[in-house]
Amino acid sequence: MRKKQPMSGYSMAQWFANRGQVMQTVSAVCSAICAVVGVLIALYINLPGVFQTSIDSANIILSILAIPALLVGGSNAAFYLMAPIMDRMAQRSFEKRFPEFRTPAPQLNAAENIKPGLEERKERPPIDFEAALPPKAESEVLDVKIKVGSYWETSGGLDRFRISIIGIQGDPGKLIVELSVTTGGSVFHPGTSVKEVGVNRFLVPESHSGFQSEDRCVFQFSFSDNHIHFRAARVDGLDLHNQEVAVNVAKFRTMTVPTL
Repeated sequence: MRKKQPMSGYSMAQWFANRGQVMQTVSAVCSAICAVVGVLIALYINLPGVFQTSIDSANIILSILAIPALLVGGSNAAFYLMAPIMDRMAQRSFEKRFPEFRTPAPQLNAAENIKPGLEERKERPPIDFEAALPPKAESEVLDVKIKVGSYWETSGGLDRFRISIIGIQGDPGKLIVELSVTTGGSVFHPGTSVKEVGVNRFLVPESHSGFQSEDRCVFQFSFSDNHIHFRAARVDGLDLHNQEVAVNVAKFRTMTVPTL
């Protein structure tokens, strides 16, 4: 609904950008008034006939302008007084013709002094937090083949695990693979037969057996009262013709989910 506006409808800020412009305008108006008064005084002293004629002409002009001024002022005043009433009448007529657009007033539940929508929110099914947790246990052993200069990667959420093959070194029968491991922040460690050349970067000899190969692996693990986390990798074979390395990757994780 339209709010009632003041009679003037304007403010000083709409006409003037700063106080200096206000002072300049006031000075100009005062100067004009003083100039008109000075001219009238000069005419009254020096030319009394011209002065009297000017006064008579001014009275005639003012009497002619008074009627339209009164009409315009009266219509503006009537408009500002009647505008809120006309707005209310138009709104009621519109809502009566189109009731679907009527805005209902907010109603409160008198019994509990709350809005009716809150009961519906309380009846929503609870969130299943256990479904959002990772599985309690998982384990897998992967056989992957990685080209020299390439990598193999697996990730889940914030857990990232990448093995990159840097190159192959050594003589036939005594070949070793230079590889690097990229994780989400954990550090891998070498077996006794593996040489560490940097952080998560190793020289790994070939291993042909899945048993008793701890000394030829790189690994990382952590454990606590409610979890065990283990990852390891070893070189299982070399293909010099295709410049390809076979890598065994073992991953194991188990955790105890607290009761919610």
